[in-house]
Amino acid sequence: AELGFGEALELLDALHDALDAMHDALCPEKRMVHLMRVVGSAVDGYVKRQLGGLDLWRAPYMRVARLLKDSSALAERWTTVCLELTTLFWPKRDNPWRGGPFRDGTLESLVRRLDEVLRLRVVHQQVTAVLDAGEAHELGVGAVFDAFARVNALHHSDFSKAKWATATAAYQRAMDLIELRVADKLRPTLSA
Repeated sequence: AELGFGEALELLDALHDALDAMHDALCPEKRMVHLMRVVGSAVDGYVKRQLGGLDLWRAPYMRVARLLKDSSALAERWTTVCLELTTLFWPKRDNPWRGGPFRDGTLESLVRRLDEVLRLRVVHQQVTAVLDAGEAHELGVGAVFDAFARVNALHHSDFSKAKWATATAAYQRAMDLIELRVADKLRPTLSA
Protein backbone atom coordinates (compact mmCIF):
# COMPACT_ATOMS: atom_id res chain seq x y z
CA ALA A 1 0.00 0.00 0.00
CA GLU A 2 1.14 3.52 -0.80
CA LEU A 3 2.05 5.86 2.04
CA GLY A 4 -0.21 8.78 2.87
CA PHE A 5 1.19 12.32 2.78
CA GLY A 6 1.72 12.41 6.55
CA GLU A 7 3.66 9.15 6.48
CA ALA A 8 5.68 10.34 3.50
CA LEU A 9 6.65 13.51 5.41
CA GLU A 10 7.74 11.36 8.37
CA LEU A 11 9.82 9.23 6.01
CA LEU A 12 11.58 12.33 4.67
CA ASP A 13 12.41 13.37 8.24
CA ALA A 14 13.83 9.90 8.88
CA LEU A 15 15.85 10.19 5.66
CA HIS A 16 17.22 13.51 6.93
CA ASP A 17 18.60 11.68 9.98
CA ALA A 18 19.88 8.76 7.88
CA LEU A 19 21.70 11.03 5.43
CA ASP A 20 23.17 12.97 8.33
CA ALA A 21 24.49 9.74 9.86
CA MET A 22 25.90 8.65 6.49
CA HIS A 23 27.73 11.95 6.15
CA ASP A 24 29.20 11.51 9.62
CA ALA A 25 30.30 8.01 8.56
CA LEU A 26 32.38 9.71 5.82
CA CYS A 27 30.19 8.77 2.89
CA PRO A 28 31.64 10.54 -0.19
CA GLU A 29 29.89 13.73 -1.32
CA LYS A 30 29.31 12.31 -4.79
CA ARG A 31 27.35 9.44 -3.27
CA MET A 32 25.42 11.80 -0.99
CA VAL A 33 24.42 13.95 -3.97
CA HIS A 34 23.33 10.83 -5.83
CA LEU A 35 21.20 9.70 -2.87
CA MET A 36 19.56 13.12 -2.55
CA ARG A 37 18.73 13.04 -6.27
CA VAL A 38 17.32 9.53 -6.01
CA VAL A 39 15.07 10.53 -3.12
CA GLY A 40 14.02 13.68 -5.00
CA SER A 41 13.11 11.56 -8.00
CA ALA A 42 11.11 9.23 -5.74
CA VAL A 43 9.23 12.22 -4.27
CA ASP A 44 8.48 13.47 -7.80
CA GLY A 45 7.17 10.02 -8.74
CA TYR A 46 5.12 9.74 -5.55
CA VAL A 47 3.44 13.10 -6.19
CA LYS A 48 2.71 12.14 -9.79
CA ARG A 49 1.12 8.87 -8.63
CA GLN A 50 -1.00 10.70 -6.06
CA LEU A 51 -2.23 13.26 -8.58
CA GLY A 52 -2.03 11.24 -11.80
CA GLY A 53 -5.51 9.72 -11.66
CA LEU A 54 -7.14 13.04 -10.81
CA ASP A 55 -8.48 15.51 -13.35
CA LEU A 56 -6.79 18.60 -11.94
CA TRP A 57 -9.08 20.87 -13.95
CA ARG A 58 -12.50 19.32 -13.44
CA ALA A 59 -12.35 17.44 -10.13
CA PRO A 60 -13.95 19.15 -7.13
CA TYR A 61 -11.99 22.22 -6.17
CA MET A 62 -11.52 21.39 -2.47
CA ARG A 63 -10.13 17.94 -3.23
CA VAL A 64 -7.74 19.25 -5.88
CA ALA A 65 -6.60 22.15 -3.69
CA ARG A 66 -5.89 19.85 -0.74
CA LEU A 67 -3.91 17.37 -2.83
CA LEU A 68 -1.94 20.11 -4.58
CA LYS A 69 -1.05 21.72 -1.25
CA ASP A 70 -0.04 18.39 0.30
CA SER A 71 2.03 17.49 -2.76
CA SER A 72 3.75 20.85 -2.82
CA ALA A 73 4.50 20.64 0.91
CA LEU A 74 6.06 17.20 0.47
CA ALA A 75 8.31 18.31 -2.39
CA GLU A 76 9.25 21.49 -0.53
CA ARG A 77 10.10 19.43 2.55
CA TRP A 78 12.67 17.40 0.65
CA THR A 79 14.24 20.49 -0.91
CA THR A 80 14.44 22.00 2.59
CA VAL A 81 16.03 18.85 4.02
CA CYS A 82 18.71 18.92 1.33
CA LEU A 83 19.43 22.63 1.81
CA GLU A 84 19.56 22.31 5.60
CA LEU A 85 22.01 19.43 5.43
CA THR A 86 24.29 21.02 2.84
CA THR A 87 24.23 24.59 4.17
CA LEU A 88 23.62 24.38 7.93
CA PHE A 89 24.66 20.97 9.20
CA TRP A 90 27.43 19.49 7.11
CA PRO A 91 29.66 22.53 6.41
CA LYS A 92 30.37 22.83 10.15
CA ARG A 93 31.33 19.20 10.78
CA ASP A 94 34.76 17.61 11.09
CA ASN A 95 34.15 16.25 7.58
CA PRO A 96 32.84 19.52 6.05
CA TRP A 97 30.60 19.58 3.01
CA ARG A 98 32.44 21.32 0.20
CA GLY A 99 29.93 20.97 -2.64
CA GLY A 100 27.82 24.00 -1.83
CA PRO A 101 24.05 23.98 -1.35
CA PHE A 102 22.28 21.05 -2.97
CA ARG A 103 19.23 22.14 -4.93
CA ASP A 104 16.92 19.65 -6.56
CA GLY A 105 15.88 21.45 -9.73
CA THR A 106 13.35 18.77 -10.61
CA LEU A 107 11.45 19.18 -7.36
CA GLU A 108 11.71 22.96 -7.49
CA SER A 109 10.14 22.82 -10.96
CA LEU A 110 7.43 20.47 -9.68
CA VAL A 111 6.58 22.84 -6.81
CA ARG A 112 6.35 25.80 -9.21
CA ARG A 113 3.98 23.82 -11.46
CA LEU A 114 1.80 22.61 -8.59
CA ASP A 115 1.57 26.13 -7.22
CA GLU A 116 0.64 27.45 -10.65
CA VAL A 117 -2.11 24.86 -11.11
CA LEU A 118 -3.44 25.74 -7.66
CA ARG A 119 -3.39 29.45 -8.49
CA LEU A 120 -5.37 28.82 -11.70
CA ARG A 121 -7.91 26.73 -9.80
CA VAL A 122 -8.22 29.37 -7.05
CA VAL A 123 -8.96 32.11 -9.60
CA HIS A 124 -11.52 29.90 -11.32
CA GLN A 125 -13.15 29.07 -7.99
CA GLN A 126 -13.38 32.74 -7.03
CA VAL A 127 -14.85 33.71 -10.39
CA THR A 128 -17.48 30.99 -10.26
CA ALA A 129 -18.47 32.13 -6.76
CA VAL A 130 -19.28 35.62 -8.07
CA LEU A 131 -21.13 34.72 -11.26
CA ASP A 132 -24.55 33.15 -11.37
CA ALA A 133 -25.08 29.99 -13.43
CA GLY A 134 -26.46 31.89 -16.44
CA GLU A 135 -23.53 34.32 -16.53
CA ALA A 136 -21.04 31.51 -16.10
CA HIS A 137 -22.61 29.60 -18.99
CA GLU A 138 -22.80 32.68 -21.22
CA LEU A 139 -19.12 33.50 -20.61
CA GLY A 140 -17.94 29.91 -21.05
CA VAL A 141 -16.48 29.60 -17.57
CA GLY A 142 -16.77 25.83 -17.76
CA ALA A 143 -14.53 25.70 -20.83
CA VAL A 144 -11.60 27.85 -19.67
CA PHE A 145 -9.55 24.79 -18.76
CA ASP A 146 -10.02 23.25 -22.21
CA ALA A 147 -6.68 24.84 -23.10
CA PHE A 148 -5.04 22.23 -20.87
CA ALA A 149 -6.76 19.23 -22.47
CA ARG A 150 -3.60 18.16 -24.34
CA VAL A 151 -1.12 19.18 -21.66
CA ASN A 152 -0.20 17.06 -18.67
CA ALA A 153 0.26 19.54 -15.83
CA LEU A 154 2.49 17.06 -14.02
CA HIS A 155 5.04 17.09 -16.84
CA HIS A 156 7.23 19.96 -15.74
CA SER A 157 10.47 19.39 -17.63
CA ASP A 158 12.06 21.87 -20.01
CA PHE A 159 10.56 19.90 -22.90
CA SER A 160 7.00 20.60 -21.75
CA LYS A 161 7.42 24.31 -20.96
CA ALA A 162 6.40 25.55 -24.42
CA LYS A 163 3.14 23.54 -24.40
CA TRP A 164 2.43 24.72 -20.86
CA ALA A 165 3.08 28.36 -21.77
CA THR A 166 0.76 28.07 -24.79
CA ALA A 167 -2.00 26.54 -22.66
CA THR A 168 -1.67 29.14 -19.89
CA ALA A 169 -1.77 31.96 -22.45
CA ALA A 170 -4.96 30.50 -23.98
CA TYR A 171 -6.43 30.14 -20.49
CA GLN A 172 -5.62 33.77 -19.72
CA ARG A 173 -7.22 34.97 -22.95
CA ALA A 174 -10.35 33.00 -22.05
CA MET A 175 -10.35 34.49 -18.55
CA ASP A 176 -9.89 38.13 -19.63
CA LEU A 177 -13.54 38.71 -20.57
CA ILE A 178 -14.74 36.73 -17.56
CA GLU A 179 -12.62 38.79 -15.18
CA LEU A 180 -13.94 42.00 -16.75
CA ARG A 181 -17.51 40.84 -16.11
CA VAL A 182 -16.63 39.95 -12.52
CA ALA A 183 -15.05 43.39 -12.03
CA ASP A 184 -18.15 45.08 -13.48
CA LYS A 185 -20.34 43.02 -11.19
CA LEU A 186 -18.28 43.82 -8.08
CA ARG A 187 -17.72 47.52 -8.85
CA PRO A 188 -21.02 48.79 -7.35
CA THR A 189 -20.49 46.73 -4.20
CA LEU A 190 -16.91 47.88 -3.73
CA SER A 191 -17.59 51.55 -4.46
CA ALA A 192 -20.48 51.77 -1.97
